[in-house]
Amino acid sequence: MDIEHRAVLRYAAEMTGTVLLLLGTKAAGSGLHLAPGSAAFDVLALAPLVPIWLMLLVTLRYYRRIDELQRLRFLQSASLTGGIMACLVWSYPQVAKVATLPPLGDVWHFYFSVIFLVVTAAVGWPRRARLRA
Repeated sequence: MDIEHRAVLRYAAEMTGTVLLLLGTKAAGSGLHLAPGSAAFDVLALAPLVPIWLMLLVTLRYYRRIDELQRLRFLQSASLTGGIMACLVWSYPQVAKVATLPPLGDVWHFYFSVIFLVVTAAVGWPRRARLRA
């Protein structure tokens, strides 16, 4: 197993752990019905911030472990995803007004994840096709 393969496996394991931590904190926050303004309510409301920032740390650690070509692809995926999300954030309210669509609410992380996976696959596709030829 080479260094890049280990870096990907380690990234996947670390990111899976942070996502599970995020799911756990969100479930604890929604499962317990606490009075707003109490200390326990405030702690549970802010608890998801820890795994969210850990995701950034995990991503930065992964970025430092990969080679230049993989960094280029990673940055391409991230920048394209950011651009697509910016277009969605700015254009959806106007489309929603005209087409009477519901507001998206606070589930942007889901859309970001889907778009990031699609863009990452699209950025990696030309190289795989060239390797087969």
